[in-house]
This record gives sequence, C-alpha cells and structure tokens, in this order.
Amino acid sequence: MNKQIFFIRTAPYTYKIKNHNLYESFNVVATRKKDISLRRDSSEYFLRNIPKVVFSIDLVFCSPTKRSIKTAKFITSKPQVFHELYEVFYSMNNFINEVEFFDADKKPNVQKARTGFVQGLINNRLQESYGQAIRRVEDILKILEQVTDGKVVVVTHGFFLKIIEAYIKDKSIKNNPRRLLKYFDGKKETFKFCEGFVVDYKNKKFMFDRYVRNRKEV
Repeated sequence: MNKQIFFIRTAPYTYKIKNHNLYESFNVVATRKKDISLRRDSSEYFLRNIPKVVFSIDLVFCSPTKRSIKTAKFITSKPQVFHELYEVFYSMNNFINEVEFFDADKKPNVQKARTGFVQGLINNRLQESYGQAIRRVEDILKILEQVTDGKVVVVTHGFFLKIIEAYIKDKSIKNNPRRLLKYFDGKKETFKFCEGFVVDYKNKKFMFDRYVRNRKEV
C-alpha cells in the first residue's frame, strides 16, 4: 500500500528554563531531567505553519515528551506514543562544557554545540550510541510499514528527525557513521519548530519527497 508520512518537529517551546542559563537549560532537557511544555502561542504558530492537509490526518505518532504529545494533540485527540521517537539521549558535557559554550562576551555559541553534538554522536561519546539511535530509526520505519492508513503524521525532535531523513536518503549511514556528515554536520539548525519533511512509501520503499518549511512572515 502506498503511504505518505509527514515527519514534523514539535511546536515552539522556550529553550531557556527559569533559574537556569541556556547551557544548563539545554542540559536538563537533553538528559530528560525536566519535561518541558510548549509556549503559550504554540497552537497559533502550529496552525499558521503546518500544511492544511495534516489536519485531516487521524493517525499521528509522537514521542513521549510533553511538547511532542501536546503538538500531536493539535491534530488529533488520541495520538499514539512511541518511545522510539525520543530525541537522541545526550548530556551537554559529552561534547562541550559550559565555559566553551559561552564566548568571551558571554554569548552562547549554539553552532559550536551542534557541531560538537554530531561529532559526539558519530564517535559514540553520547549517552546513546550511534547504533542505538539507528536501531530506533529502523524500528519506527518498521512500524510505519505496517500501518494501513494512506497518510501518517510523526511528531518528534530535531536531531532525531535529521537522522531519520539521512537514513531514508542513504542507508549506508548505518555502517558508516561519518556519512551522516553529508546530511547533517551541525553547522546549521536541523529544523525550525513545526518544520520537517514528507516521505512517500511506495513499492515497499521509503522515498524522500520534500521539506516542510515555515511560512515566511510578512
């Protein structure tokens, strides 16, 4: 059966947590010590940016985080939660410490952190190994192969979305981690809130179709 799958990043949430600087905020979320929710304007942002066809889809998968579940509930009241859709499990100090994260003028160097994350991932220095992340990608694709609906929405997180995209485009990244750098080297943001991509499933194969990008503000 032919299927179309919309892979979408969660609706907006605030990166900085009260009483924490940005480095600490990233870390408590990445290590799953705090399950943050969405911003107050997230519903309006989601409605403004997501393709209209998505709102006619009943089958929605999401990760177990609050921000993912609440995003999925903008589409359906009963999303299906899968642990396979968690963000990659890491700690900031796996690849960058707090002193390195902030420049001399105290501004955060997020790009430096992202590139450090990718290097940490392909060199197995994170809380979750590269192989474990790839196995989760394969597991969720196996689940998607079994669904009978013609359209599916998958709500998950930025880093994990990029690995899914790269795997669908190039399965050789499984046994050659450095191939991931062709698709994601960390120099640019993975996806903005509510962005993602569309995949077609035809003839028992997943094929990348197009990106889902936010509408430009007038």
